[in-house]
Amino acid sequence: MIINVFSDTHLITLFNKKKHDKILHIIETCDKVIINGDFWDAFRISFDKFLKSKWKRLFKPLKEKDCVYIFGNHDPESFSDERVAEFCNVATHSYEMEFNGHKYVFQHGHNISLCPDISLPFIDKTKVQHFIYHIFYLSQFILYKLTKTFYYLILGFKPEKQMRKWQKNNLDEKTVLITSHTHYGRLDIKNKFVNTGMNYLGTFQYIQLDTSKVFPDNISLKAI
Repeated sequence: MIINVFSDTHLITLFNKKKHDKILHIIETCDKVIINGDFWDAFRISFDKFLKSKWKRLFKPLKEKDCVYIFGNHDPESFSDERVAEFCNVATHSYEMEFNGHKYVFQHGHNISLCPDISLPFIDKTKVQHFIYHIFYLSQFILYKLTKTFYYLILGFKPEKQMRKWQKNNLDEKTVLITSHTHYGRLDIKNKFVNTGMNYLGTFQYIQLDTSKVFPDNISLKAI
């Protein structure tokens, strides 16, 4: 079985055909899909509007791939409801699989580390707040395009350090931790630490697992 794990799409009202097609490619090239958090963005869109948006074109393909949806810090459980079943078969905060002698733990990562935006209030109806968020995300885009390394140092370095520390203290040597949250794709085979990267700011990354193979030959970080 081929499992594709993607995260951090940060879908909002604005529809992007290229982004849709990239995500659809990830969905269609596997047997099972795991969304590792931040599928939609509660900072900039309500759950009702997300469900009615053009992104709903992805819902049926996701359901057909036995989709597991893991809540992130931008799409927390408290801001959605039972209608998550429109695009997933399982909704959870953490997910585990075990095959060929290794356990795989999937978490978005925000529950064990922090990013600057985790302290921001969620979306309301004020135009001022909407404007502030647009400026915040525009600055992210500019920073990422100017220097990806600096972007990682500001948003990803400390959270990744915290996640690795949590892994060392809570997981055994036969367990692979697959996280997201930092927007920085990582495949650290030696330490069994994996990050799915992001599908955002023009970058498209995901992790592919092949259950017919043994670790580390069964896992790869892909970019499209």
